[in-house]
Amino acid sequence: MRGSLGTGNISAFERDRRRLQEAEHRKAQEGKMTFEIRKEKIMELLAENEAVSKKQLEEALGVSPSTIQRDLAAMETEGLLLRLWGGARRIKDRSIYKRKIVESNITNPMRRIGELAASKINDGELIFIGAGKTTLAMAECITERNITVITNGIPQLEALWKKHINVFLLCGFFKEYSRSVVGRQTTKMLESYRFDKAFIGVKGFDSSFAPLSADEYEYDIKNICIQNARETYILAEHSKFNKTAMYVTPSDLACYLNIITDSPVENIGQFVQEKQAYIWKRQHK
Repeated sequence: MRGSLGTGNISAFERDRRRLQEAEHRKAQEGKMTFEIRKEKIMELLAENEAVSKKQLEEALGVSPSTIQRDLAAMETEGLLLRLWGGARRIKDRSIYKRKIVESNITNPMRRIGELAASKINDGELIFIGAGKTTLAMAECITERNITVITNGIPQLEALWKKHINVFLLCGFFKEYSRSVVGRQTTKMLESYRFDKAFIGVKGFDSSFAPLSADEYEYDIKNICIQNARETYILAEHSKFNKTAMYVTPSDLACYLNIITDSPVENIGQFVQEKQAYIWKRQHK
């Protein structure tokens, strides 16, 4: 009787092949992704979730369990999180802004984006600046004094107040991890203003360059800004392109956005270099 591979053996062979491919993929990802990049992504996941499992982190980062274990141990030593059995938990009084700003860890790409964005402000304008790390980098770069800024970000408020810039904080519910205010009252107030320019961050862009939002509050704020500002600028690092999310700004609004990033993305958009960053100017209203 001739020997043959049974379905069980075929399944085992296929399972081993897939495991090898996954291991090779993780190894390649680990080579590309430094600890600092992984740390930032872990903190972003913890900003959106009270706790995350090791399995979630492995899938999100594409790295091995041993790498996740080392990263979590190092981050706990830095006081950035608390390790749990099978995962990690956010430290409640440790927001991403306290870590990034108080410890002066705004990345160079964010600074370059912020400098270019700040250069778009003119004397006497009414400006909206949204919450986020990149918009905070922008606030630090503003040199104009005779302007009025409306914001929902508390770190942005603090940075502008130190520069003696006239700034107004919207009211709403406090969002701890981003130190911002959100909610129906926030969007209701925002709807009553007409801005010369609006500068907002973003969770990412989909393949058609529509901005993505992490939640309904962020989604509403983006769309109101696009509708109520003569010019709206999205500030985003180049790694945020070609992403997916539940909340997507409609194309009839997204087409009016100007995008500022730290590096042009290959085969995406019509970016032109200004200063040390890149801008893609879209159509005017």
